[in-house]
Amino acid sequence: MKKILCALGACLLMAGTSYAGAITFADFNNLDFSGGNTVTEDGSGSVTSITKTTVDADNTNFLVTYTDADGTLTFNLLVEGFTGSTASTSVTMPGWLSTATDGSATLGTTSAAVGTVATATGNAFGVGTGMATGSSLRFSIAGPIAYTGGSAVFDGFTDVTVQETGGRDHQCVLGLGDSGLSSAGWDSPGAYTLDAGDPDVLVITSSSATEVLTWGVNDVGFQFTTAIPEPATLGMVVAFGGGLLFVRRILQL
Repeated sequence: MKKILCALGACLLMAGTSYAGAITFADFNNLDFSGGNTVTEDGSGSVTSITKTTVDADNTNFLVTYTDADGTLTFNLLVEGFTGSTASTSVTMPGWLSTATDGSATLGTTSAAVGTVATATGNAFGVGTGMATGSSLRFSIAGPIAYTGGSAVFDGFTDVTVQETGGRDHQCVLGLGDSGLSSAGWDSPGAYTLDAGDPDVLVITSSSATEVLTWGVNDVGFQFTTAIPEPATLGMVVAFGGGLLFVRRILQL
């Protein structure tokens, strides 16, 4: 019996267990599917639904369903708001965008409502109606990730856009920590894309906002990797499983 089990394991290894595929989502904004969420994806399928709900009074959850030829991916994107955060950076205020990697930030302990900031290029996320100094937004994938075609893992947040409609001084820091965080500063109207660095949890903190209502966080990008069992592997499992049962019955006679 032990030899049979070893043979089964060896054959499964030779057959391979799965093949992987990446699904990258971009331009996710603060709207549900029917409201016109601008999310795009570069996988072989498409987003079929986005349901936006308020949870725990202040936070916003997006239940997202994506379907391709192999199965349906379902996950929850949670956006949380906080006040009382601290952030600092040496970034200067140029005519457009300036970045640095010496930022620091701590997350505030007071929960605050996630709101919508209507910018010139879309419906952005904000804390309340803007991003006042000391406000933070935290993005994460909440709860289990389900993929009917096999399994899926979250690879992290890839990028995010800060958007404004007026030329005012703004600064933000990405992440949490004592030093070495990415930060940005800008003082002109427009949309500026920042590299998020692929964290599992993305935190953006306003370290300075002279004109609160003119900027928000938009066009969030993130990625999943799916693993789909190969047909050869599934067939091998069925064949050897049946053979194993047959041999057991013979040995018991």
